[in-house]
Amino acid sequence: HYDPVVTDDTEINQAHSRLRDILEAGELKTLTQSDTILINGTAYRNLPALLHLFRPDRLTELFRHDPVTQIHGDLTIENLIADPTMPGGFYLIDPNTGNVLNSPYLDYSKLLQSLHGKYEFLQMVPNCEVSLGSVEFLFSYTTNYTQLYDFYDRWLAEHFTPEQVRSIYCHELIHWLRLMPYKLKKLGKHAAIYYAAFILVLND
Repeated sequence: HYDPVVTDDTEINQAHSRLRDILEAGELKTLTQSDTILINGTAYRNLPALLHLFRPDRLTELFRHDPVTQIHGDLTIENLIADPTMPGGFYLIDPNTGNVLNSPYLDYSKLLQSLHGKYEFLQMVPNCEVSLGSVEFLFSYTTNYTQLYDFYDRWLAEHFTPEQVRSIYCHELIHWLRLMPYKLKKLGKHAAIYYAAFILVLND
């Protein structure tokens, strides 16, 4: 049973706080100053040109119809364990109960963070080169992920309305925003890898 969500402004306020953190981060200063960024030699619209997507009124309208129910809270590919002896052929590990909102859309978007943003593969990138308006890094992933993402994207379109799919994809953006301060603190200038991934997702 899903009850309609009462939008909590905390999530939206936190998103705007994290946007400020990103734009003001010294480690990313050479990347966040212009409306365009080069990622591995290809030009993309940069965060300053896309800030309108995070307008509070837009997010409130997008999220206010999200259902609420008990969720896993961190449903990434890493937390799905295949096991043919289990009902359904898998089980889940490492739930996170510390979310501001408990909407299943957060779990659907966590799968997007894995399949669309390829988060697990980013963790294996050893180095990146950052210069004014450009970031370059060697990034490879398996074709299985591409096939899984294509399947999952079609599944979302078949099971949800276009507005619900937009909400799920926007929650993926919020997930990237949530991890950026941690990556900046832990990785310093190498957080540019995750900023680049966020920009790629944002452009999509």
